[in-house]
Amino acid sequence: MNSTEKCTMDTGSLLPALLANAPRMNFFRLCELIELAAPERPPLGTTDSPADEPVRFRSSGQLGFPGREIDRVERDADQPALPPVLRTTFLGLYGVDARMPSYFVDEIAQRRDGAEPLAAFLDLFHHRITTQFYRVGRKYRYPVGFRTGGEDKVSRCLLSLLGLGIGQSPVEQSVPTRKLLSMLGLASQRTRTAEGLAGVLQHAVPDAMITVTEFHPVWVRLDTHEQQPLGENCVLGRGFLDRTNTVLVVITPNRRDSVLGLMPGRRLHQEVMGVLRFYLGYAAHAHLEMHVRRSLMPPPALNSNDASLGLTTQLRRHTGESDAPVDDPVTRVKLGTWTGHPAPVSGPH
Repeated sequence: MNSTEKCTMDTGSLLPALLANAPRMNFFRLCELIELAAPERPPLGTTDSPADEPVRFRSSGQLGFPGREIDRVERDADQPALPPVLRTTFLGLYGVDARMPSYFVDEIAQRRDGAEPLAAFLDLFHHRITTQFYRVGRKYRYPVGFRTGGEDKVSRCLLSLLGLGIGQSPVEQSVPTRKLLSMLGLASQRTRTAEGLAGVLQHAVPDAMITVTEFHPVWVRLDTHEQQPLGENCVLGRGFLDRTNTVLVVITPNRRDSVLGLMPGRRLHQEVMGVLRFYLGYAAHAHLEMHVRRSLMPPPALNSNDASLGLTTQLRRHTGESDAPVDDPVTRVKLGTWTGHPAPVSGPH
């Protein structure tokens, strides 16, 4: 059996299994899964003929108060080749929320003579209304049309508000697209504030506490070869204390995997640096520190990738009663400095 036949068989068996659970599912999610289960068919509501669609939508016709969106699934035993029928409990031309005159509803509900052809005729419009309702919801309800990695059109338009809608930007290589979309409200503001920086970093490290301190004092050393005109920027000495261009970012993680992920060169550290590059750009500097409780530090074991000299290595005293010490002091770990250049400068160990 070749791969094409196997794929066709898997697709054909997927749709009946999906419809078996249809009464327990949300309408929009069900339609989305139906399209995925029948990829050889056009999407629902996109063609002129309903014969191209894998299912048919009809109204349930019940006059009670429905407790679900899909009432039941029906199949024609005499003509099994026909697509299955999904009885819906909303947007019906007859039934509990009917928009037709009451005598049409009464005839169908009481199953009088001629009620079945009348219901079939009204369901021609009901199927079209239902599929177009799904298309409208898919277009204008962002979670319904979202695709993994933000590849849908709405996500790309939202990223365009941040200047990231065209091509693969450098920040998307280090920060996942869904995290960039989550910080859209903060990152789209023109003014860069300490609260905004803490907010976007919180999206990168959600299980940690972020503190941003403005006007962090930094000693700036002067190059002896630079010209210092008198009366303009002449400085006595080899440097000066600058408080106008640097912020201090303190990250306090609450889990050990976050502590290890924030080590320079690892995934979370790269995401933090990518967020700093994206939010601060090249106009400001940031010093990164991590405040870690001793209990979250990895054990100082040999031949371990978790222990790094100058970062996560500590000498502990074994108490003999418990692995955790009575007091849990905080250790300050330098994670590096963002200086406005693509390659961050690592902090001292």
